Amino acid sequence: MKRLIYTILVVFIIALIPSLLYWSCIRLNLRSVKKLNALEYALHQSNRHDIVFVGSSRVIRHVNPFIIDSVTGLDSYVLGVNGMGIVESNMLMNVYLRNHTKPRIMVINTDYNIFFTDGPLFNITDYYPYLDDTLVYSYLSPYKSEYSNSIVRSWMIFLRLIGTTDYERGLALMPDLTRTWYPPNTNKKSYKGFLPVDHLWTRASNSPTTQKQKVIAREMGFTILKEMVATCKQKDIIPVFLYTTQHQKADSIFTNQKDIMNRVKHIADSLQVPFLNYEDLYIRSDEKYFIRYSMFNKTSDFFNYNHLNSLGANVLSQYIATDLNKYIHSTNTP
Repeated sequence: MKRLIYTILVVFIIALIPSLLYWSCIRLNLRSVKKLNALEYALHQSNRHDIVFVGSSRVIRHVNPFIIDSVTGLDSYVLGVNGMGIVESNMLMNVYLRNHTKPRIMVINTDYNIFFTDGPLFNITDYYPYLDDTLVYSYLSPYKSEYSNSIVRSWMIFLRLIGTTDYERGLALMPDLTRTWYPPNTNKKSYKGFLPVDHLWTRASNSPTTQKQKVIAREMGFTILKEMVATCKQKDIIPVFLYTTQHQKADSIFTNQKDIMNRVKHIADSLQVPFLNYEDLYIRSDEKYFIRYSMFNKTSDFFNYNHLNSLGANVLSQYIATDLNKYIHSTNTP
């Protein structure tokens, strides 16, 4: 009996030591987690901007504040996080408004693929250090049920421990080893939240899939968009919806893309919100620019099928700034 007890104790101690080391590594890793620049700015800065763009990578990569400022004569800032949906957009906007002087205009990214309100949350582990903030936590609460399972939580901790992002893991799972383009340089210094990508889309192997897909869009997602509009109007901020362009080849992938965009248009009309919609704006995106190697073509404006590079972003930003001027300088601005 004594031998059995002794054996159990030894096994317990052997199991306990690596477990303690494991949790120590996790805590250390959580302390050194990569910061979300947009959320850091919203939480810890108090600068005033006339125009704030809030959204996903499609505002980070597509909206150049230098051009917006030059054309409008106002001060703009891009507040975005890669892979961000409507839940996180609402959170980020409200955190910004809590700590900053209100802007004149809040431009809300309304891509058709942001209206999910359940998991998985893109790069969930990056949000861990900010959950002590009651506003951040409360606005991210729609995702809570997705991570209530202990096994799922353990998996999230493991992902944080190995330190890779969802974007990097996605690249690792891609079967195509011949691609010659490179992921965005996330270490590049941004300008007022704008993080351009300078390389070209150089290989046909990076074409969007031809398999039809259905975008997840929840009713709660559209409700949150309406709440964002209401928040802006309560604070005398002009809300503006924004949909930036993507490659025309991508338009045929999603079976319900048009339905979602029609829903956004209906919300914009019913709430009298200006909608800068560039879904029909194809910036040099014909077939030859889509598949040519860079040695034959130096003017492609995309770096993948739904993101512009810096050349395309500058073109699109001119359109955005010109259209914003209609609302900035109009005496009948909604």
